[in-house]
Parts: sequence; C-alpha cells; structure tokens
Amino acid sequence: MEFINIAIVVVYLVGMLAFGWWGKSRTKNTSDYLVAGRRLGPLLYTGTMAAVVLGGASTVGGVGLGYTYGISGMWLVVAIGVGVLLLSLLFAPTLQKLKIYTVSQMLTLRYGAEATKASGIVMLAYTLMLCATSTGAYATIFVVLFGWDRAASIAVGGAIVLIYSTIGGMWSITLADMAQFIIKTIGVFA
Repeated sequence: MEFINIAIVVVYLVGMLAFGWWGKSRTKNTSDYLVAGRRLGPLLYTGTMAAVVLGGASTVGGVGLGYTYGISGMWLVVAIGVGVLLLSLLFAPTLQKLKIYTVSQMLTLRYGAEATKASGIVMLAYTLMLCATSTGAYATIFVVLFGWDRAASIAVGGAIVLIYSTIGGMWSITLADMAQFIIKTIGVFA
C-alpha cells in the first residue's frame, strides 16, 4: 500500500510539471504569461480560485481537524468552499464586465490611485501566507510518505512549484490549479 501512495504522489508531481509545459504552449505574449491572457472562463476561474483558497492547508489541515474534532472539524473547509462558489457565481461576472483582473485594479477603482500602494502590501501579505500554508502542506505529505527531512521536503516541493509556475506563467498555474481542484473534489467525496 505504501508503494501505491508514493507512486500516486510521484505521478501527481510529474503531472504538475507537465501542466507547466502545457501552459507554456498556451503562452504567446506577456498578457498570457502574467494573467492567462485575461480569458479564463467561469469554469477555469472557479477551479483555480477553489484550488488556491482550498489549498493544501485546507485539505491537509481539514483532515487533521476532522481527525481531532470529528465532523465538526470539517465546517471550516466547507464554509470556505461555499464562499468560493458564491464568489464565483455572484461576483465574478460583474468583475469581468468591469474588466477588473487584479486586486490592484479593484482597489484603484473603489478607492482611487492612492490604493495602488496598499494593494501591493495586501497582495504581498496574502502571497506570503499562501506560500507558508502551502509549503507546510506539501512538506507534511513528503515527510509522512517519503520519510524525508522537513527542509528537504520544502526544497523539493518548492522547486516543483517554482518550475511549473515559471515555465508557462499564469496558464500553467491555472491548469495545475484546475487539476488540483478536480483531484481534491474527487478525494473529498470519495
């Protein structure tokens, strides 16, 4: 059974690198690389938002909460999932009509040009939190499955994320996020 678990994780990691190459084939210009050409449809948008928000911290952490507190431990992850679906269904169409693609654009529209600096700080803080929780999640999986040192787990996982992200930019990230969303959805319901 341990061999099957390890094989699944290795296939998954190779798949993430393959999404990097696939994303590269979709990247034709700077706009494609930075914001996926501003042409994510509702399905890709919802999938990538769900994968980011319901990332490794929610799934690995949610399992830990469920183990510790039983069914009441799942409510955090369920509430986040419902929030992402409501965001996608209720607000995404409006944002697309306004041609708002970044947090900076949203804050500038609402609060004026002065908000640009604040949006950079907000996004930096969010990115750091996301990196820390995601890194902790994949490091935990590698430590448990492979018996690696935590630092080695962080280095290997970080290298894989860095490679597939930089190869094809936002298209690679979106495709990988969509695959992760599908895997997580199947896993949660299985």
